[in-house]
Amino acid sequence: MSQSETLPSLHHLFNGFKEEGLYPLVVSRLLSFGYQLQDGDNDKINYSCRLVSEYIHNFCNIYGPLPKRLTFYAVDKICGDFLKSKLMTDNLVFNDIDFNAPAVKSLTEGDASASFAVDSTTTPAQRLHSFIDLLAAPDKNILYRFRRLEW
Repeated sequence: MSQSETLPSLHHLFNGFKEEGLYPLVVSRLLSFGYQLQDGDNDKINYSCRLVSEYIHNFCNIYGPLPKRLTFYAVDKICGDFLKSKLMTDNLVFNDIDFNAPAVKSLTEGDASASFAVDSTTTPAQRLHSFIDLLAAPDKNILYRFRRLEW
């Protein structure tokens, strides 16, 4: 069997997430971070959708569609997995975010002011890694609420 014969079945498998509604939510979330989709990202996003969905199904012993209350958990985990894979392959480019810009420590508007706890010892790259790690590994306690025992 040639490689071209196996690709359509994989393409069909990954495109199933467009119907479940995860794909547009993931794309919208990535755009909100300032990430612009590039050529080839659709297949990578669909692969991450499949990977995360399979992880959640296996961890929770769920058969059938994901519970609706796990949608945003899945979306953040998919975004984290996708961004981490782009970062590891050195293909991650944000068009609208300047990682070298100083973080805002305090803000004053009229007689109101707000101060933020900003760690000035971390580099922009470290903050990016922390952000992606937070997305890729959200709180597992959420999954425990949906976990089912298998006999």
